[in-house]
Amino acid sequence: MYADRAQWIAEQKLPSEKVPIPEILPGGECLVWQLNGLEKDEFDSYRFAEAAKAKASGQTLSISAIAAVFCVKDETGERLFTTDDVDCLSKKS
Repeated sequence: MYADRAQWIAEQKLPSEKVPIPEILPGGECLVWQLNGLEKDEFDSYRFAEAAKAKASGQTLSISAIAAVFCVKDETGERLFTTDDVDCLSKKS
C-alpha cells in the first residue's frame, strides 16, 4: 500500500520514547522525541556549523549533547534545552 498526498501532508504526531536517566535523577526519565523534517535540517545545520568551529579550534564536538538539545522535550513537545546548554550537557554522562 502506498501513501497518498493527503496522508503525506496530514499533521503527524511524532513518536517519543521514555529513557531512564539514573545518573541525573535516580528513577527518573526523560522523553526523547523523533525530529520532524525542519527540526532535522536545523539539527544538521547547527551540527555542521559547530563541527567546523571545533575543527578550526582543535576542540572536540559533542554530538550527544547537540542531539539532547534537539530531541529531549517535555510532554507537549517543547524542547527542554537550547543550544546555549550544549557545553553543560557535554559534561554529563
